[in-house]
Amino acid sequence: MTARLVPGATTVTTGARYSSLHGYVAHERNLSDSASLEVLRRWEIVVAAASEVHPSPGLPASHGAGVVGNWLRRDGHLDMVGLSTPKSGYANPERGFLGPYLGSEITMGILEGQLVTGDRYDHQSVRSGFDGLLDLAAQPIISLADLDGTANLAVGAAATEPDGRWLARLLTGSGSGEPSRSDDVRRNTIRTLVRAMALSGSSSPVDAVRDSAGRLTPILSWRRFLKSNRGAAFSIAMTPWEPGVACGRRWLMR
Repeated sequence: MTARLVPGATTVTTGARYSSLHGYVAHERNLSDSASLEVLRRWEIVVAAASEVHPSPGLPASHGAGVVGNWLRRDGHLDMVGLSTPKSGYANPERGFLGPYLGSEITMGILEGQLVTGDRYDHQSVRSGFDGLLDLAAQPIISLADLDGTANLAVGAAATEPDGRWLARLLTGSGSGEPSRSDDVRRNTIRTLVRAMALSGSSSPVDAVRDSAGRLTPILSWRRFLKSNRGAAFSIAMTPWEPGVACGRRWLMR
């Protein structure tokens, strides 16, 4: 259902900013696969650490937050060699948390393959959003003091940083060149959610859709009846309609 309504979105994680981060790794590092994945793991660790020191209330924890946060509280610093080691560090897989995002990143045009940039990757926006990341992640030891000025690297900073605004444009298919079919589908879904919120008066998309679904149930039942009763459908088709409801008739008859 997600692939049909919001192609490019993922239901297995909520950290959209990692898509910017993975595009950044792919653009910056023309290295062997193993070296590129080492860089990816280090950058994900820094993002987790920044998110622990500069949390955003209401957002889920960053990837590896438990391990990275415990290390900070216990030692007051991060051993980047130890934490970036697969299986014994912040993540088990060699490619960190790239796996849950890769399919979505390819669909959205951020990547073309594993750590290969896609044609919709916006390096200027991403580099500006993650200012300071490269130098910090290259350090062997990162102290709590080093993390004081890293609020822009936290997962919640996507709401204010340039890469977050780029991701929003990408998701809505605006400013990304010629819209694709996936862009059109996502935009239509977003319009539906916004309309549902406007009709219900709720600021929560979940509550708005739940309320709208209750209103739509009789309409959907009526549509199923028409599809199974061609006589009734023919009568409706032959009835004069006001122009304003013509589109509704066409939808019912589909």
